[in-house]
Amino acid sequence: MARHHRKHYQHQLVYAILMFSLVTIGAFIYFGSRTVMSPMAPVEMNIDTPLQETVNTPRQETVEEQQAFINELAPKAQEIQQTYNILPSIIIAQGILESDWGKSGLAQKENNYFGIKGGTGSPTYQTQEYTGEWETVDEPFRSYDSMEESMVDHAKLLYYGTTWNNQQYQSVLEATDYKEAAHALQASGYATDPNYAEKLIKLIETYHLNQYDG
Repeated sequence: MARHHRKHYQHQLVYAILMFSLVTIGAFIYFGSRTVMSPMAPVEMNIDTPLQETVNTPRQETVEEQQAFINELAPKAQEIQQTYNILPSIIIAQGILESDWGKSGLAQKENNYFGIKGGTGSPTYQTQEYTGEWETVDEPFRSYDSMEESMVDHAKLLYYGTTWNNQQYQSVLEATDYKEAAHALQASGYATDPNYAEKLIKLIETYHLNQYDG
């Protein structure tokens, strides 16, 4: 009986140890899993400003400045159309492109908004010309007393042509839409930039400049 009792006691001890181990392991798994799966502390994020706005959306001031520049050019451009038959969208787009929205040194110092070259004695500025590759050169440019004077001189250049070819820009005057006029300007040699027409068209379509065309 003593051996049987001792054997029974050993079985109970083993059972107790096994149960304790199972409970301990279960508790560890339960509480351990709660620790691992508990949510992380929230990360502070600035949700007031969309990501795209911080990357490439123009500042509101810039948009307003650009529209102000367009508004400054548009009335005179429409007036010029009545006399010289040049589309206002083309005049405005050239003014934007040639003067960098009126911020170029040539526009700021000489009121030259269309990159019109001058003669002997004219102020000299560095400019880029494309002759198979881009190069920086010094060229004389005309100087004006005002933006309006620059716009009228630009119109006269297109209307009367150059001293060596009075029909040089005739195709620009005959164009029926801004795309045709832009390509005519490039084909007529107004600028050496091989992408000149496409740049004008993009400006016109981005800022809806054709709304000013009569």
